[in-house]
Amino acid sequence: MGNNPLSSASEITQFENQIGYTLPDDYRVFMFDFNGGKVGIDHSIDFELGGDVLHGGVDAMYPLIKQPKWSVAILETRKIQEIERMDTRSLLRIGDDGGTGFYYLSLSGGGIYFCYKDDIECGRSDWENADAGDLEYMVKMSDSFSGFGWKIWNGKR
Repeated sequence: MGNNPLSSASEITQFENQIGYTLPDDYRVFMFDFNGGKVGIDHSIDFELGGDVLHGGVDAMYPLIKQPKWSVAILETRKIQEIERMDTRSLLRIGDDGGTGFYYLSLSGGGIYFCYKDDIECGRSDWENADAGDLEYMVKMSDSFSGFGWKIWNGKR
């Protein structure tokens, strides 16, 4: 990670004002220090989904602003979320598994969640509900962004 130009305090503050939420401190530090990137640690994260234990991983954490090597960034994914009313307003898509799985940061609680694209079930009422809480189609991966980082590190092979 860390090959992207770093996010500035003004860019992060402007984004926070735009979405109406303050980013958790540990995620802000990550954006200052790395601004997203490919996860270079060979790892596996176990999680339960629908009663099955699955093995997953993180391919990339998105940069705040689109970079030349990236097809997507948080600003663009947020616009898509708003237009399509995907997920809830209090969830920010921050990364992916290299396939059809996405990682989200809860802007109301700081936890990290995972779900597959085909499992996203959100209507306009869910989008508008800032306190929708845990959505049943998502798996809570960690209570915090830094805890999620430790999960990746501890899952290294």
